[in-house]
Amino acid sequence: MVDLPPSAREYRRLGSARADDIAAEVAAARAALLASLADRLLEPFPAIEPLRGDRAAVTDRIVVLPPAPASAWVSDFGPRNAIVSGDGIRGWYFTRVDHDAMQRVMRALDRYRAKVGVGLAGEPFEIIGRITGAPRIVKVDDAVQAGLDIEVVAVTVGDRVFVEASRIVDGESSFAGEDALIEIPHLSAPDGADPLAVLRAWIAAAQVDDRETWSELVASWGFGRHSAGGPLFYPYDPDRRERLEAGWRHWRTWVMERAYGAKPVSVSAVSPIETGLVFAGAPTIESVTIVFEPVTDEPLDPLPGLSGSGSDEMIELQRRDGGPWRVAIG
Repeated sequence: MVDLPPSAREYRRLGSARADDIAAEVAAARAALLASLADRLLEPFPAIEPLRGDRAAVTDRIVVLPPAPASAWVSDFGPRNAIVSGDGIRGWYFTRVDHDAMQRVMRALDRYRAKVGVGLAGEPFEIIGRITGAPRIVKVDDAVQAGLDIEVVAVTVGDRVFVEASRIVDGESSFAGEDALIEIPHLSAPDGADPLAVLRAWIAAAQVDDRETWSELVASWGFGRHSAGGPLFYPYDPDRRERLEAGWRHWRTWVMERAYGAKPVSVSAVSPIETGLVFAGAPTIESVTIVFEPVTDEPLDPLPGLSGSGSDEMIELQRRDGGPWRVAIG
């Protein structure tokens, strides 16, 4: 039992709690930007005729375009890289996704998904943009349309996240509230990592709900017993899917409800496992047992089947033919 800093608990807020924190920043950040641009704001519709109209009269003016669903992302004679606003009656605005400003927005949204722990699928994009003064021709619903080119100033995605693309620090644009988020470490375990590093990365993956990484760090082989009682080695665990499913449920519950991490108490010596295979070239499986103390801020009852002394727990890691260490789950 230890006195935990807030940073050690923060991973449990990934998801709705962090999403609510960021959503609470949206309205004020958006309003502040629009207030700073008030003298340049222009009602977007009706838009001027892009080829014969007086484009100079609207160049550098700011428009707030209606929220655009994913279906408004269309082909600009290539990939789906333009966001369309408008129609054939009111006129068209086209926002290029591959412009630098929009690319900064997209990278910010990638960071949002990683740092907040929720996705943004299906959420509409509201674009605050600058009219560049250039006309653009885009294919919309199998017809070629001419409209005005827009450079992104800011984007609001649903009511959940706001990115001011015109504010750049070290080449990037942050989403509102990003700088206030407590950093949650993401650990990795390269193939040469020692058993402790693998265990730490494995538990960290469970903490941040990264099931793919967590599963990759689980041993893919297995053991059983043949009819005479001797050991059997399975190069690929026939029950792997079921073990992963049960193990993931257990360890997600462990990190979300029981403990905030694992403090190593002891690491056994590396020892070979009898596989029952005696032919030349048979795989060599080695094992290490790590005893650890759950990191928590309150006393814990021992878990049946996982207990050492007191509240200590243990887990086995194995490697095959000197390869990377992997967690062996029962």
